[in-house]
Amino acid sequence: MSLSVPSGYSEKGIKRLQEAYQKMAKRMVELSGFYLVQRPSIVLCLNHEEMLRLAQGDLPEWALGMAIPEKFLVAINLSKVDMISNNLYAVIRHEVCHLYLGAWEQAHQKMLPLWFNEGIAQWVSGALHWTYQEDILESIALRKTMPFSSLKSKFPKSPGRAKQAYLQSRSMVGYIVENYGTNGIKYLLSAYSTCPSFEDAVEKTLGIDFATLQSEWKSTITPVAWWFWIWQLRHLFSLFTAMAFLVLVAYILQKKKSKKIFAAWKEEEIAAMMVSSQASPIKMTIVRDEEEVSER
Repeated sequence: MSLSVPSGYSEKGIKRLQEAYQKMAKRMVELSGFYLVQRPSIVLCLNHEEMLRLAQGDLPEWALGMAIPEKFLVAINLSKVDMISNNLYAVIRHEVCHLYLGAWEQAHQKMLPLWFNEGIAQWVSGALHWTYQEDILESIALRKTMPFSSLKSKFPKSPGRAKQAYLQSRSMVGYIVENYGTNGIKYLLSAYSTCPSFEDAVEKTLGIDFATLQSEWKSTITPVAWWFWIWQLRHLFSLFTAMAFLVLVAYILQKKKSKKIFAAWKEEEIAAMMVSSQASPIKMTIVRDEEEVSER
């Protein structure tokens, strides 16, 4: 693997990139049973414009990186990577996966469904946002899912719709792995290399047709009624509003408690007054008697 980095890039950083590539290449060989026939090049670009020149074509502004299998080239936009979910090494793993899958397509003269290609890349790279689970559940709750048939050859251009397509792709591949094992992906690739269609490969490998697979996947992430209401509450209240709500509840409870204490005091005061009112006449009678006695 050849690596092109900006001037001043640290030797330690270069070594880590090389290690990230080697680990990912090994994993892709295990997953696909496919080797690259040529040593790839990885280029770290400072901005979108540099990456666009390498692409020699259309590339969305939000793109973190790209893989061009026919050139055995991977490019990363350093200005877009971050330190958390889209860190440099996760993006490298993601694009190297695309490189291998693209080379597989060239070797077998077949196009993988784009959602499957992207889903594998996200699953393998482990580049998940913190809100991934919430986002995919939210998309189901709001009925925003798109049919996978519309994601076979292209994804939407708008960031919001593109995000939804990536979410679905990652979720479906994760479902396949969870229910059919890692080998489910490997067997699907192997079957598709000889089957007339991807749908035929699904049926041959998983034993169900694609419509059933999609239905089963969706049923596992559709929120039940109680979860949906929790989700609604979560979106109705911001953190600030929730804190204000808790303060209000605490105030109401404290006020009720104060009222109870005040009522108890009132009862004690009334009881004391009643005792006092009953005791006073007796004392007065005694005094009168004493006075009468003294007068006599």
